[in-house]
Amino acid sequence: MGIASLVSVGDVTIYTKLNGTKEASQIHIRDGKVVEDHLLVHFLVPPAQFWDNVIYTCSNMLSFDSESAIDQWCKHENVPKTEVQPIVLIWDLAREWYGYYLSPQWTRKSKEQARNIFASVGLVSDFWKI
Repeated sequence: MGIASLVSVGDVTIYTKLNGTKEASQIHIRDGKVVEDHLLVHFLVPPAQFWDNVIYTCSNMLSFDSESAIDQWCKHENVPKTEVQPIVLIWDLAREWYGYYLSPQWTRKSKEQARNIFASVGLVSDFWKI
């Protein structure tokens, strides 16, 4: 979603895997909106720990087609079910978070800026506290 928000060329197709499987899937952004708006995103690692192991963090931000699929994946991987958000909200987050990364004036966000971005899209649970 981050890269899709950076290119901002209109319609985008994201090639991914749903439900933590090897089965290929696609997420489409059309007219600035996620077509598959029923999808969910599971975050295993809270933002306060993102940079402890960024590869692990990013590889465990996964899209699912249902809560039960998340439950099954968590059981199979022996990991806790942590934060689940609708993909449309995560698209809003990506656009806010990455919207200016290509700008020559870009600077790293402070914790306060990050908290404000999370809150602006509705991510206010304790999971998002940094």
